[in-house]
Amino acid sequence: MEWAARITVMNVRKGRRPGSRGCAVRLRRERGATLVETALTAMLFLAVVTGLISLCLTAYNRAALRQALHASASLCASGGTMVGLDRTASVEALLRSEAARLGLGLRLARVAVCPTDQQNCSPSTAGTPGELMTITAEIESQILLNTGQFRIDERITFRNEQF
Repeated sequence: MEWAARITVMNVRKGRRPGSRGCAVRLRRERGATLVETALTAMLFLAVVTGLISLCLTAYNRAALRQALHASASLCASGGTMVGLDRTASVEALLRSEAARLGLGLRLARVAVCPTDQQNCSPSTAGTPGELMTITAEIESQILLNTGQFRIDERITFRNEQF
């Protein structure tokens, strides 16, 4: 038996309390084990916190995209346009400016304005008065620490007013 292990065994037999001078050898060994346990626990904790922050950022991006879509749908439904643009270009420009204002920036990947019965229309069209329309927008969202990315796809459906 090793001399340090013998000292620990002798201290336990004599009934010495932790904190007495004879237990110093045993406490030194436990300090190393505590350090390793703390390092492993801290890595797990940081991974969970990073995941939660990524989830919150994704939820914000989705809500911001929905808000930008709502503003664009209001413009399109009322038949309004921006100066120098047709209705479809006005909707896309407003969606991009709202997305930038809300922090989505240039990550807006795709915008489509289509009648509801034509989900994949090309080119986009703002429809006629009273027609049911859908605006679809897609953004690329990055996971925290740039470990990957995914796309968030949102759509809003509305009926054009009689303009």
